[in-house]
Amino acid sequence: PASPIVSMSFAPNGRFLACFTSDSVLTVVSTNFESKVLEFDARSGSSSPPRQMGWCGEDSVVLHWKNLGVLMVGPYGDW
Repeated sequence: PASPIVSMSFAPNGRFLACFTSDSVLTVVSTNFESKVLEFDARSGSSSPPRQMGWCGEDSVVLHWKNLGVLMVGPYGDW
């Protein structure tokens, strides 16, 4: 079963949607929901959702946790 989405953010170009789930997985999908672009498991860093999530440009998602700092995930799952 899929975990509930706790945070969402649209890319500035409107083509992608970043979703962060309650089990600490970041998923990026196309806004027409035809393709999954990225899935990144953040459980090793935190079991809680980030305080903020947004896009850096058109292809990277930035997440911020109060006690952990900032994580930038690139288009190929690089961090």
